[in-house]
Amino acid sequence: MEITTGTKVRSFDFAQFGSGRDLTGDRACYVEGIVQGIDSAVGYDRYIIKVTRDVFGGQDMDRRVGETVYPPVNGTLAISGVTDYVEAINESH
Repeated sequence: MEITTGTKVRSFDFAQFGSGRDLTGDRACYVEGIVQGIDSAVGYDRYIIKVTRDVFGGQDMDRRVGETVYPPVNGTLAISGVTDYVEAINESH
C-alpha cells in the first residue's frame, strides 16, 4: 500500500538498529498516526505524522500522542542503510 497524505501508519522507533518490528513485548517501540504530508526542509523527505498511539517497551504511553513526528520517507539512504521503518496499517483487519 502506498503511503500518502491521510494514510494511517505505524513508524518503528528502533528498527534500523536491529530491534525489529515487534508489536508486543519489551522490544515493541513505535507510534501510530495519520500522515499529514511530506516535508523536505532538511535535505531529505520526511513523513509528517500526527501521533494517535505511542507504544514504548510494549506499553501504551501518552508522551507522544497528539505530537508530530518526522521519520524519513521509506527508501531514503541513511547511515544504517535504506529506510523502511514506516508501514501502512491495513484497517480491514
